[in-house]
Amino acid sequence: MYLRLQWAVSFAALTLVAGGSAAADPQQAEITARRPAPTPRVDVQAACPDIADTLNRELTPAIKMLGKEGTVRVEFRLQDDQVWRVVSSGGPQEYRQPIRRALTGLSCKPGSAGDRFVFAIRFDLHPAAQGPQRLAQLVKP
Repeated sequence: MYLRLQWAVSFAALTLVAGGSAAADPQQAEITARRPAPTPRVDVQAACPDIADTLNRELTPAIKMLGKEGTVRVEFRLQDDQVWRVVSSGGPQEYRQPIRRALTGLSCKPGSAGDRFVFAIRFDLHPAAQGPQRLAQLVKP
């Protein structure tokens, strides 16, 4: 009996502190969250057809000067037909600034405005003999 009375007093005190009464309607909670960001596109060549040639042309001098191999993950957004918010990660850090400069001069199709793209660039000092001789190659992220 004592335990039951103590529980009833505790429950009544809790509801009074919470601003309600024992007979009040249960309160509803509204839960909101941000909409998840759309998945980034990986078809960067469809939106920016000249990207492979531009990157190879613009990055080859940096590759020859720095002499480092590796793969850098790159992400950017398109605003109108211009690249903005370039973020690079992984691989040799020395290539991040040349990548940013190379991408800022890139023109893309306006229909992709607002989209986020992700891709990787492989820096290879000794490209394969077959195929195009590219020191900077686009690869899947």
